[in-house]
Amino acid sequence: MVKKCIICEKEAMFCIKGSSECYCHDCAIEHFSDISYLQKIEESAKKLKKVIESRA
Repeated sequence: MVKKCIICEKEAMFCIKGSSECYCHDCAIEHFSDISYLQKIEESAKKLKKVIESRA
């Protein structure tokens, strides 16, 4: 499932930590001065996968 940017609906690359608000690269740079505060979608997917595997 591909997450989409909440602003332009392109494929999202970043999310706000602990939130479902996601942004593409261009919108993230435009709206946040420091994108290091945002979490890459790949990172959150890896964490979720580890939690699921640990419970199985």
